[in-house]
Amino acid sequence: MIEFLKSVSIFRELPESELEKLAPLATARECRENQVVFNESDHGRTIFIVREGQFSLFMGGQKMTEFRPGDVFGELALINDSLRSGKVISDGDGILLEIKGNDLIDPNRISPSSSLSIIRVLARQVTSYLKPQNLTRTEELIRM
Repeated sequence: MIEFLKSVSIFRELPESELEKLAPLATARECRENQVVFNESDHGRTIFIVREGQFSLFMGGQKMTEFRPGDVFGELALINDSLRSGKVISDGDGILLEIKGNDLIDPNRISPSSSLSIIRVLARQVTSYLKPQNLTRTEELIRM
């Protein structure tokens, strides 16, 4: 598990000692083909990391992107403390790791410096969504 977490963008900068603390916080979730992970407007309190398989994001009924092993999704609702902005469906059988957002900022779980590192990477990821759309605020992205 530690080796896999090292390959995930939001955890790459963390020392192995922090990854060892994070590993037990990640709950594996098996998905079958066409299984809905979450729907648009669901409450978002967790992030997901693709361990195996492929998953697709739909917004307004339109396929926006695909997620493959090592990709993170679900962070937008977590960062904004808002509803999910899209629907994610499994393209086939797959495995997700699910981590509660509160665990990523709990100083009893991981260090504050590691939490800040994760938040910075997530912020860069959200910013990358905004740039191609010429948007300036995540609220504009959510309304799309």
